[in-house]
Amino acid sequence: MKRWSWLSLVFLVVVSAGPALAASPFELRRGSDASSDRNILSSSTDTLPAGGVALNDYQLIFAGVSYGVTDNLQASFTTLLPIVRDFPLVGALSLKARLLETQRVALALMPSVIFGTQGGDRAGSLGLEAICELSLDPEGRFFLSGGFAAHNVFAGNELDGLQTADGMLLSPFVGFSGRLAKHMKLLAELSLPLVADWNHGGFQRPEVIDVNYGVRFFGKSLAVDLSFIRPVLLSGDLQDDFEYLVMGIPYLSFTYRF
Repeated sequence: MKRWSWLSLVFLVVVSAGPALAASPFELRRGSDASSDRNILSSSTDTLPAGGVALNDYQLIFAGVSYGVTDNLQASFTTLLPIVRDFPLVGALSLKARLLETQRVALALMPSVIFGTQGGDRAGSLGLEAICELSLDPEGRFFLSGGFAAHNVFAGNELDGLQTADGMLLSPFVGFSGRLAKHMKLLAELSLPLVADWNHGGFQRPEVIDVNYGVRFFGKSLAVDLSFIRPVLLSGDLQDDFEYLVMGIPYLSFTYRF
């Protein structure tokens, strides 16, 4: 009788413990990809863990650092490296908050400020990016993303004829990432830059659509993106600018996560 009592107790303990909760696809991505907080140019919903630090480099002329304030809040700063004399001073500060994350869907918001100065000219923008991501499989290999980025220009004086509050730039985007091998994934983005000109009755007709694509070689601490940015002409005004552009503009970026 005593033997059966012990067996019953062990059975109850095992049943009450239940199965361990499986990691979500987003958690699996964060644990394996040092650049999981972004696609190519657009952001993902991922943030660094609390206390985490990542160093970023874009095209070897922009450098940045990101810091995980909490598990759901990330602060980032990016600046233009002074490669030659009289380079403009350019900086971008952003704060990304992950608002929701389930097994299939994640949402995030990222306000930002971009500023630049050269000589007596000063300009910048206030921005907001909203991101929604959908996981396509439980292993965290394939993701679809979408959202929009909005930027409103402010200037200390006239900047190419554009004054403060004359308009804003809206860029709806969609993206895809798919892991092809243990340490390699395919990246693709499509965005449509729209200029809202309040002085001329609303949105200007878009002239290009941006198609970005490439591959990422990644690990937990280091990731490298080899990509192309390919503007696709929608009107004939910029024909000469894209006449000889075939694959697109090469885009190289690195991330090292501590």
